[in-house]
Amino acid sequence: MKLLKTLKSRAKFLRGFSTLEILIAFAIVTLALSAAASVSFGAQSLVLDGELYLGSILRAEEVFEKTFIMSSENDNEAQTSINFNQIINAENKIDDFYDEKIKVLDITPCIKKMSVNEKWLQENTPRFTFFSQVFSYPAFVKKSGEACSGKELFSQDWINYENSSLSAELKNVTDTDVVDDTVFISADILDTVNVADGSIITHSDLAIFDLKTPNLKISELDVGAGIFAFDFADGYVFAVINATTSQFVVIDVRDTANPALIAKRSLVLVNSEGSYPQGRSIKYFDSKVYIGTKETAGPEFHIFDVASPANPIEIGFLEITHNINSIAVRDDIAYLATSANSKELIVLDVKNPLAIFEMGSFNAGTSSPNDKDATSIYLLGNTIYLGRKRGTVTNPEFYMIDVFVPSSPALLGTSFLALTGTASSVSEIIVSSNIAFLATTDSTKGFFVLDTSAPENIKKISTAIFAHKLSALDIKDGVIYGVSSSDVLLDNKIYEIKSLQENI
Repeated sequence: MKLLKTLKSRAKFLRGFSTLEILIAFAIVTLALSAAASVSFGAQSLVLDGELYLGSILRAEEVFEKTFIMSSENDNEAQTSINFNQIINAENKIDDFYDEKIKVLDITPCIKKMSVNEKWLQENTPRFTFFSQVFSYPAFVKKSGEACSGKELFSQDWINYENSSLSAELKNVTDTDVVDDTVFISADILDTVNVADGSIITHSDLAIFDLKTPNLKISELDVGAGIFAFDFADGYVFAVINATTSQFVVIDVRDTANPALIAKRSLVLVNSEGSYPQGRSIKYFDSKVYIGTKETAGPEFHIFDVASPANPIEIGFLEITHNINSIAVRDDIAYLATSANSKELIVLDVKNPLAIFEMGSFNAGTSSPNDKDATSIYLLGNTIYLGRKRGTVTNPEFYMIDVFVPSSPALLGTSFLALTGTASSVSEIIVSSNIAFLATTDSTKGFFVLDTSAPENIKKISTAIFAHKLSALDIKDGVIYGVSSSDVLLDNKIYEIKSLQENI
C-alpha cells in the first residue's frame, strides 16, 4: 500500500509539473509542457520488482528536475542546448542497476522534448521504463519576435500530404511569414513610369491575408521598391528592398488593415553606385536586425538596433567580400550562407557590433571546382541546415552541420537532391523534429520532405512538383505554408501543405 501511495504521489507530481496555461502566461523561463508521455514496461510484475521500478521513476524524475533547474537559470535556447548536453553527458551511464539513456529532440527553436529510458535486469529478464517531457523557453520566444508553437512531427505521416492554395495577388513573390491566422507575403515589383503622361504606376510590395477566410486580402502596401526578403517581429515587418539607397525599411503592421511604412535607412558605407548595393537577406533577433547584401562596394554585413522600430540605428558592419544569401542568428552568433567557394557557411561573433569577427567557417563539398553557393540556412538546436545551388554527388545540395562548438562546425550528413536546371537551388529550409522541409527553384522537384533522424543516412520521404518555383516557406502548428513565384500575376500562389494525418 505504501508503494502504491508513493507511485500515485509521483504520478500526481508529473501530471502537475506543467500546463498549457503556464506556457501561455510565459510566467517563467523554462517550463515543462507535458507530463511523462508514456511509461512502458514488459511483462514484469510490479509486485516482484516494484522497488527497482520505483527507482527508475525517481531517476528519470531527477533528470527532468535537473533540466528544469539548469534551464531556468538561462533565458536563451543556445545555453539551454548546452545544459541539455551537460545533463546527457553526466547521466548517460550504467550503474549497479540501471542502464540510462537520454535523448533530446528539437521540435522548434524554443521547444525541446527530452526522453529518458531506464533499463535493468531482474532475474536475467530485461525491464525498462520510458519517460518523456517537453520543455519550452518563453524568453527565447520574445527574443525571436514571433510565436514558436509546434508539435512533434513523424516521418511516416509525411509520406503522403495534400495542399490547397489561394492567389497571392502579387507578381514575383519573394518571401512569406505566417503569424497566428495571418499570412504576410512580399514581392519584388518596381514602380514604373506611365509613358503617356509620365505619372508613376505603383505596385504593391507587401500583401496581408487572413487564413481563416480563404482569398481574403486584408490589405496591401507599396514601399516604392520591391521587397527581396523580410522578417516579422512584434507587430513590425523588417524588410530589405530593391533600392540602391534606403535599402532597409520598417513597416508597422500592428493594425493589419492599415500597414504603414515608418522608417527607411541606407546601409552604412555601401556605395549606391557600386555593384549590388541592395539588401538581399535579413534576420531579426532580440531587438536587432541583421542584413546581408551581395558582394558590393562596401561592407556586406550590417546590424541595426531596432529597439525603437521607428528609429532604427546601424550599430555595426563587416566586410565579407561574398554574397550573403541567408542569415540565422542566435544570441551572440550569426551564421551566414554565402557564395564563398571554401566557406559556404561563415560564423560570426556579433557580441560587440563594433568589433564583429569571423569565429569559424565550413567548406561544403569535396570536389573541385567547389563553387556551388549556399543559398539558404536554418538553425535548430545545435545543427545548421544548409541549402545550396544545384550540385553533384560530391557537392550535394543539402547539409547538416554540427555547431555545438560554433568556432568548429563539423559535418553530420548530406543529401544529394539531384536538382535539374543550372539555376536551381534550395531557396528555403524549415526543420521541425526530425523532418526537414525544403523549397527549391527546380521546376520538377519544387518541394522535398526529408527524414533527418539519422544524419549519416538522410532519407527522402517525398517530393512534390509545383507549377512555379517555391521562393519561401514557413511553418505553423505542423502545417507548412509556401509561396510560389512567377512574373505572371495569376501564377503566384500561397500554399497550405499538410500531412494527411492532420485530417484523421
